[in-house]
Amino acid sequence: MIAAAKPLAEGKFKGLGILELRDDHDSDTYRAIYTTRIGDVVYVLHAFKKKSKSGIAMPKADVDLILIRHQAALKHHAEAVAGAKTSPVLSPISGKKKRG
Repeated sequence: MIAAAKPLAEGKFKGLGILELRDDHDSDTYRAIYTTRIGDVVYVLHAFKKKSKSGIAMPKADVDLILIRHQAALKHHAEAVAGAKTSPVLSPISGKKKRG
């Protein structure tokens, strides 16, 4: 069971609907999953093991990666929804039409 989940609502994450799920395992802290829900789809944006023993700030590289992946998830979802209007069979990974 995930010990703590909280919305990231500060700074660059404000208003994006991204959740941070944290858990501890074998004395390590994992910021295991950054997720966002778009429509009825949950996108996993990033996961990493917290390395710093002091401070709670997330490294800038991780912040940037989460934001890039969030934009990609929004684009993927928009393309999948647009494709669903023209074709009922979509690949859940790529959003592209399946053969067959």
